[in-house]
Amino acid sequence: DREQLRCHISPGVGSNLGLHVEAAGQSSTVHSNALTYDIPVITSVSPRNLATDGSDFLTISGSNFGSTVDSRSMTYGPSGLETSYTGSCTVVANHTQVRCSTAEGIGTDLKVVYTVGGQSGTSG
Repeated sequence: DREQLRCHISPGVGSNLGLHVEAAGQSSTVHSNALTYDIPVITSVSPRNLATDGSDFLTISGSNFGSTVDSRSMTYGPSGLETSYTGSCTVVANHTQVRCSTAEGIGTDLKVVYTVGGQSGTSG
């Protein structure tokens, strides 16, 4: 069929990505906003209790977290104020687990927001 093309898409992150096709030495125009990867999904955060001095690390598990080459960020805080604290993250397992530093602070029932490729996921 010359009107449809089935492609394997490499793992990645981001939204509204362009798509360009090359076949038999011919190139298509770039189709903007053609592809969006799933947003990060947080399934667990541990530990649930943190030292107030910021000396702990959070392990965040889930899916669609990207790989070691993708830019990422993590913020956390009380519901509605999830950007109160910031941590830096390193990838433990591509696309499924990161380990993040914590900041000095206080609070209970803190929500975590993990962002990669401009897309964010929030803990339950």
